[in-house]
Amino acid sequence: MKSKSIKNCYKSCMSTLSLIVMISQNTLASGIGGSSLFTGAKRLAQDITNWIVGAAAVFGVLMISYCFFRKIHSDQDKARMWNDRIKTIGGSIVGIIVAASVVQIILSYFGG
Repeated sequence: MKSKSIKNCYKSCMSTLSLIVMISQNTLASGIGGSSLFTGAKRLAQDITNWIVGAAAVFGVLMISYCFFRKIHSDQDKARMWNDRIKTIGGSIVGIIVAASVVQIILSYFGG
């Protein structure tokens, strides 16, 4: 039973791969920069990076607000722990925004 499902999966993967190769031959004939597949993928990547920056900002503000609330209502030892978490969340937000900006800069070199 298991070998049949593996064979079916293998056949469908090979069919998909051969279809992609056949389609890419037509796409690459006019150059990858002008293809609708490349343009669509570039726009999708730009939209995703914009969405990631927005989501990181919103979730970051919510999490930092939660940590500040917990810090205010805790004793001195726990307040230090919540302060460390606030710093970690802030650093993570900065890292996400920098990574998304680098991706957008790299995509800007492809024109369009």
